[in-house]
Amino acid sequence: MKTINSRVRTSNGLTLIEVLIATTLTLLMMLALAQGFKALSDGVSEGRSKIHLSDQLRGISLLLNQDLQQRTTDGTTPQLSSAPNGYFKYYDGLMSDYTAAEYNRPSTFATDVEMLTATRWGDLDDMLMFTAKARRGESFKGKVPRALLRIHELNTNPTAVAPSDWNEEWSTDVVISSDLAEIVWFMVPLENVVLSGVDTGVMAPSNVGYDVVAIVDRTNDSIPDGDGIPDKMALCRRVLLIRPDLNIAPNIASAPLVNATLPGLPMASEQGSLFGLMSNPANRLFYMQPVPPSIGGYRNICENAYRRCDLSITTELITTPSGGTMLAYRTNSLTSLQDPQHRFAHAFHSLPTGEGTTLASLVLSNNLPLISKNFGDVYTLSGSNYSVPSPSQSVTLPDAGFVPSNFFRVRYLKNRDGSIKPNPQATSQPYLDFTLEEIVGTNITAFDLKGYDQTAPILYDASIDVVVGPSDPGFWRLLETGTAPTEAARGGYVDAGWAFHKYEAPTEYASANADQRPTLADIASNTNTRPFLVSDLSGVAIQNNGSAEVLAVSSFLLRSGNFCVAPGVLICQPAFDTFTDIYDIDGELCSFIGSPATFPTTKIYPEGLRRYGIAPTPNTPFSPPDPLYYSDVPPPFPVNLTSIQVTLRVEDVPAGTIQQISLIHSLD
Repeated sequence: MKTINSRVRTSNGLTLIEVLIATTLTLLMMLALAQGFKALSDGVSEGRSKIHLSDQLRGISLLLNQDLQQRTTDGTTPQLSSAPNGYFKYYDGLMSDYTAAEYNRPSTFATDVEMLTATRWGDLDDMLMFTAKARRGESFKGKVPRALLRIHELNTNPTAVAPSDWNEEWSTDVVISSDLAEIVWFMVPLENVVLSGVDTGVMAPSNVGYDVVAIVDRTNDSIPDGDGIPDKMALCRRVLLIRPDLNIAPNIASAPLVNATLPGLPMASEQGSLFGLMSNPANRLFYMQPVPPSIGGYRNICENAYRRCDLSITTELITTPSGGTMLAYRTNSLTSLQDPQHRFAHAFHSLPTGEGTTLASLVLSNNLPLISKNFGDVYTLSGSNYSVPSPSQSVTLPDAGFVPSNFFRVRYLKNRDGSIKPNPQATSQPYLDFTLEEIVGTNITAFDLKGYDQTAPILYDASIDVVVGPSDPGFWRLLETGTAPTEAARGGYVDAGWAFHKYEAPTEYASANADQRPTLADIASNTNTRPFLVSDLSGVAIQNNGSAEVLAVSSFLLRSGNFCVAPGVLICQPAFDTFTDIYDIDGELCSFIGSPATFPTTKIYPEGLRRYGIAPTPNTPFSPPDPLYYSDVPPPFPVNLTSIQVTLRVEDVPAGTIQQISLIHSLD
């Protein structure tokens, strides 16, 4: 019998298909592992970013809250000059969360919810300023040129000897302290983005907020558009020491000065300023008295001094031995700071027509495009008998924007041998550099201030079953329908002058999308919606023009000087201010531009700088004797402020995270 031996063949390796399968599985496992590590890394980075932002928000909010707890006055307005306690003021720029969201939304975004997610920006142009007293055992500190202490010594010590090198005295900063200070919180654009869109890394305050980064497509042309907001903003805090004991006025008896109208006294400039290196040391504390209609002359008072000095200062008129008059610096006190004209970044604005000057208001620059678009609609409510220039015409707009760079600290750059480094562009001038000491954070995307208004309307939106207030986007949507909305309640935190924050779609957006929404004037003329624009902090009031009821700018806001409709000067600065009653007891009377019989319009000083050697006009008694309504210059909002709300928003751009915090502070 024949047997067949079968040999079993064994495999010594993997087939090609098996290798491919194994390789694929290995790659998939490695990919999954890499994805897991990436997710873990992203989570760690996001967590670290959130922790960093939380720490930053906590630090800023603690500093702000500490400052507010040290304020010297409550929210009562007007403050009595007989019991001076300083001041408290918060300025609410015409921008808001609503305007930022409206201007940033893509053309396809229509609902309020979509609008809120369309932008990382919030309210940017608010300012908070007040006087504060340091806690027991502590003090505020600041820097001043050593020359100021030398001048004080010469004024108070008869045996003091003047220094031999005034240049060294002016270029050397020393630290001084005080129990009292004027504290200012504000936002400012940073000039660290050039027009090419390249970040230069230089963080200097700018009067021009470059907007070069395309954000959203507003015009529906498939091309991203800029958002109209500076690409980088910084939150700043300026602390100015209140030292009325320092006598920094020059001794004109020992250093006679020439008449301001004659040659011999240099006009202060940005580099060769009063705190700069002028040839005659005795002249460094003087400005020439501005002569109307020089608008720039009035606006430049004090701004250059703040570049070198952490003192709260103002100006006073000095008569020279030769019969001239000069404006000299003096230090502020709690008494002087009650009057707005003596505060940080406040100045008069002369009228080009030569009729006089406005009341003191904030000196601001860098008017944002989205704000200027709303000027025309706001001023239609003024009731002025003057022909109001449109924003496109040549007018001074000192009210919209940010604190100019001239109010930021600078220092002299020195060579190794201690000599002052000359400016490469102008060798006769010193080289000045921003110290950036005021900057609290450079990744701030919102600094929003609101005051509590017990009469603010809260409306019910049945379509989404929510209630909205004047600071919410849905509020204006309800009023734009033209029908009377459902009022849910009264009372909430609102922007000062919130009625001015109604924002129209940009021209380019409206033309591309036929978005012709009702304007502020449309809502004001509608009897169904007009009453919902009026509250204690709205800035508008219903008035009778003789034939019908109309909505107009509040008489208090107009007479306070915070709202001005004058030839060549437009001011809209809604701000709560504890103010002062000094205007009604100083023996001077302001004048009106326009017809006060129907619409009290712009208040001005008809003869120029107030209290600077001008003969006072006897104050005419008003009738009926209501001291607030018929006062010469009342506070802009004639209600006491009980509390404020501060909202801070920070962003970590690389991590793509944003955090926000709100704090409420009682002013009682």
